[in-house]
Amino acid sequence: MPTVESIESWRGQDVLDSAGEKAGRLEDVFYDAAGEEPVLISIKHGRLGHQVKLAPVSDAAVSRDYIRLPFTGDQLGGAPDITVGDELTAEQSAAVCALFGVPQSSGPLVAASLLARRDDEAEQARRRADELELAAGDRKREAEEASHRAGAASEEAHAAQRASEQAEAAAADPGAEMQERD
Repeated sequence: MPTVESIESWRGQDVLDSAGEKAGRLEDVFYDAAGEEPVLISIKHGRLGHQVKLAPVSDAAVSRDYIRLPFTGDQLGGAPDITVGDELTAEQSAAVCALFGVPQSSGPLVAASLLARRDDEAEQARRRADELELAAGDRKREAEEASHRAGAASEEAHAAQRASEQAEAAAADPGAEMQERD
């Protein structure tokens, strides 16, 4: 079976039936809800490639230029054309698996394209969180420095206030200063 790491990168590659005849081109891969195992693939076919069919990817063989499914052209051709979104319901998945006589997965299936978008969004969110964390650290350091400067300025102001009071007292009683010196 194709690996998770490789099959979704094969979009646009030929999909062959068991006899080696072209059934269409790989459009997307649908994974189980955990996003670990490929379950179904969507295959574009027809003259203009506007029709889409689903097929199980179990027991598929991957070659350099194509993916070969273990189903006949008649089996693949017998699958109904569908409109596919980013997710398939458990019922849709079960119907396709039953049509091809393969075990069905439990739960809905998710397209590789959706998983890739979610991964990109998660990575962007992680980068943004890191940026915000750095900015918060910078703001905290700036606040600490400002607090330190404010404390130093307050001490200077108190010292200046004491010096002013002493100067006023000395100016008011010049004799007291003389007595202090003696």
